[in-house]
Amino acid sequence: MIASGLNNPFNMWGPPGSRGWKAHDPAANAAKLAGTAVYVSASRGAVGAVDQIPEGAVPPVGGMVVEGLVYRCTAMFVDSLEAAGVPATVSMRETGAHTWALFEDQLREAWNTTIAPALQTR
Repeated sequence: MIASGLNNPFNMWGPPGSRGWKAHDPAANAAKLAGTAVYVSASRGAVGAVDQIPEGAVPPVGGMVVEGLVYRCTAMFVDSLEAAGVPATVSMRETGAHTWALFEDQLREAWNTTIAPALQTR
């Protein structure tokens, strides 16, 4: 939406570095997650079996780039959680290209390792 010009990212919390951005920065506020079940996952952006891309199909280049960028940001967030002493279930994957199949796999993993136990459903 932002790349297509349909939205302005500053509409969320104002200009980067503003009070609103600082208040919503997960890395700066990692300590506030103490006592909360936290699951964090990202992939390096390389297409893998988890993506279920049909053989011969065009690879999702945009998703590969996005996931690679997200991987670095997620690693920085994990560092912040560790520095704050907040335990988390962390799944940093070598493959996965920001596809629905990757999301489904991560959601299933999050449910089994973090969400269901936190809700005491299993």
